[in-house]
Amino acid sequence: MSTQDYIDAFAEYLRSGDSNGIDAFCENSSHINRLAVYRNGFYKGCIDALSANFPMCEKKLSTDRFRDVARLYVDHFPPEQGTLVGYGINFPQFLEKLLSDTKLNRKGSDALAESRHVESDENTNLVNMAQLDYAWLMSLMSADSKDTLTIDYVNALLQEGIELTELNVRLNPSVRLVKVDESAFYEWVSLKTNNDQQAST
Repeated sequence: MSTQDYIDAFAEYLRSGDSNGIDAFCENSSHINRLAVYRNGFYKGCIDALSANFPMCEKKLSTDRFRDVARLYVDHFPPEQGTLVGYGINFPQFLEKLLSDTKLNRKGSDALAESRHVESDENTNLVNMAQLDYAWLMSLMSADSKDTLTIDYVNALLQEGIELTELNVRLNPSVRLVKVDESAFYEWVSLKTNNDQQAST
């Protein structure tokens, strides 16, 4: 068996917990038991990354419920790159499906399945808030632009007599356009600024 066979078997074990493929590379069952450390570390790393990337969703759901949902997400969308930077691109769509698909919900954590919160008004804005969280993350990770239209640059153009309405301008690479409900936006801002009153304004 090749090194790639081992890598594939190990990756499958990390993602599914199925040790059938990795058995061939282990001398005895104790080796399989030790592999559990790597699987636990894999999940912890992925869930911690989702927690960092979707902080307002975690605030809305509570840490325990968010980690339950995040673990389920990892089961369906394990990372495909060697880095967890930006992990969770499918998280908003996954939440939308989780909230509407009872079969997916039954396969998820007991905490979500039993709480009835999945179908409550508490989660009305959850998908939109996940979209905002990810847009914020991508904005922060975007490349710096040398063509930012700063006030100093605008003043210099005005001094040169250049008509600003005739300029061809482009959005800064950090700009992310997201279409969300107004209530979701205000709730997201409220959670981000720890201002409970802002959501109702």
